[in-house]
Amino acid sequence: MLLLSEVAIRDERGGSSVVLLRDVTIVERQQVELLASQAILSERSVALERSLAELRQRDELLRRLTLPIIPLSATTLVVPLIGMFDAERCQTLVQLILNETAARQARVILIDVTGLTVFDQTLTYTLNQLTRVLG
Repeated sequence: MLLLSEVAIRDERGGSSVVLLRDVTIVERQQVELLASQAILSERSVALERSLAELRQRDELLRRLTLPIIPLSATTLVVPLIGMFDAERCQTLVQLILNETAARQARVILIDVTGLTVFDQTLTYTLNQLTRVLG
């Protein structure tokens, strides 16, 4: 596509004009490509956000399955510990136990350690911390 512009020039000897002819095909094509790229980027962004939400749901499910809190009665909870506990998992354990204890007004919490693969200082500290807080 060509764009035609005309500019009139007048002076004391008379008038003339300058004609400017520009090819805007490349600019238009680039604009179309840019719009197409923006649409693809938007679709990918939506897909990534959806994937992130699914991963968060899976993480929450995995957390619940690996750190179950089982009510035995209105005031008693059982917490089976399974696998290994690093600092992050210990912090999650503390938060879960404190939240469930408050929500259910539990008075007894039984912690089952038979499913542990390693019983290290981090877990020992965490259990002592829970005993002090809940004691």
